Amino acid sequence: MHSDSAPRRRARPIPTRLAGPPPDAHFRRLIENASDLIQVVSPTAGIVYTSPSVERLLGYTPEEILGASTMGFIHPDDHNHVQQEITALLARPGVTRATTYRVRHKDGRWRTLEARGRTLSLSDVSEGLVVNARDVTERVEAEAALRASEEHFRRLTENASDMIQIVDADARIVYTGPSVARLLGYTPAEIAGEWALSFLHPDDTATATASLAVLASAPGTSLSICYRVRHKDGRWRHFEANCRTLSPDSPDEGFVVNTRDITERVEADEALRRAQDRLLQQERLAGLGRMAAGIAHELKNPLNFVTNFADLSVELAEDLGALLQARPASQADGEIADLLADLAANARKIAAHGRRADAIVRSMMDHARPHADDHQRIGVNALVEEHVAVAAQAWRTKHGRQGAATTLHLDPAAGTIEGAPRDLGRVLASLVSNALDATAERQATDAAYRPRLCVRTRRCGAHVEITVSDNGIGVPETIRAHLFEPFVTTKPTGQGHVGLGLSLARDVVEQGHGGRLDHTIPRSGGASFTIRLPASP
Repeated sequence: MHSDSAPRRRARPIPTRLAGPPPDAHFRRLIENASDLIQVVSPTAGIVYTSPSVERLLGYTPEEILGASTMGFIHPDDHNHVQQEITALLARPGVTRATTYRVRHKDGRWRTLEARGRTLSLSDVSEGLVVNARDVTERVEAEAALRASEEHFRRLTENASDMIQIVDADARIVYTGPSVARLLGYTPAEIAGEWALSFLHPDDTATATASLAVLASAPGTSLSICYRVRHKDGRWRHFEANCRTLSPDSPDEGFVVNTRDITERVEADEALRRAQDRLLQQERLAGLGRMAAGIAHELKNPLNFVTNFADLSVELAEDLGALLQARPASQADGEIADLLADLAANARKIAAHGRRADAIVRSMMDHARPHADDHQRIGVNALVEEHVAVAAQAWRTKHGRQGAATTLHLDPAAGTIEGAPRDLGRVLASLVSNALDATAERQATDAAYRPRLCVRTRRCGAHVEITVSDNGIGVPETIRAHLFEPFVTTKPTGQGHVGLGLSLARDVVEQGHGGRLDHTIPRSGGASFTIRLPASP
């Protein structure tokens, strides 16, 4: 507080600039040394001021462009745009607006400027505009190049035959190319955000997880793996994938995975491997077959003698017994009769085993004998009805019991095939007999079991299928891979089965008729064998 009588100190003026050159000189130096281009443009007089940087940016000296119209330097395609910006600035004094346009360099090139402008005066627009511009040509060209590159790679990705995916560090799907719809049936939106490994076959998940871990530990490297992926329709497809980290320095940004469907190649390789294995097996067995045929031929005659003389011994024993009964009885007659009965029983056993050995020999000879070439047109359903009935009756007669209930499902459209009816009949008989044996074996240990045998025909395009299915004991897993090889059998030893039935059946179907014979395991258990043959044209 100051009293009225106290002397008053004169107030000092507040400075409006720092000490130094006069204001005009100070700001002129700033403008003349600025890297940006600063211009004052009059609505009527054109360019009334330009900073010296115009020569560095556009090649002109200030004297060359003073008084010139701004529009004379601007690209024709940008005239309307720039004129609209000028009009907007003049309509709102004091408001700053930014825009980008192209300006012709003195050497004829077009340079892109990014400019900010406003009216020089807040009240008098006739004083013109002040424009601060900088050359952004390199930046614009880089952005355009980046957009072009992104568009280029987007088109490559969208039109690639392979499937390209990006997954994050947790293997969640971030991006999937449109080819996923063609390869797996999903749209990209359907699988976005899903865990990529959830689509893999359970047996392949561990391998894929380990591969991602390897990539994460060595960013910038790549590796290839193969795995199965579930199609939208439930099928499993084989894929080959090339994977690498998205960043060469860190796995945190995720992984890029380029995959292609190799299902056909895998299936072809597998088919080739099976064919090679079978060819090798056939080559190995060819010599064995020839040897077996020779042995069988040599055994045939001795077996005939064994069987014939065994039958003759039975007859002689019976005749001798009749003579003993006709003459007066004596004390030794009882012992002689017992001995004759034992002799007849032994002879019958010899004859039975001889016939069994003869059946084995015939089977071996059939396997070694070339297939008959008596092909003719055969009605599929008629073939099945006849031979299934005959085989089932033969089995019942042999075993003295009814056996499994047999059901036929015959497709009216099954049509005809070209083939040897006798050979195909033997194949059907073998499959039906095996099925009845399998059901009987299971029935022997399960009182509640109801044996069933089903034979089905079906037209499948250019082929016909005949399927024989049962709900018996099935085929042990240990021999499934070798089921069609010679001398492989599921039957107990000592029953005269040498394991040639299925091998001979496959030879008849595949070598003799150009078809296929395959084994599958029904969900309900048991076994199912399918004959697939070319249909008649």
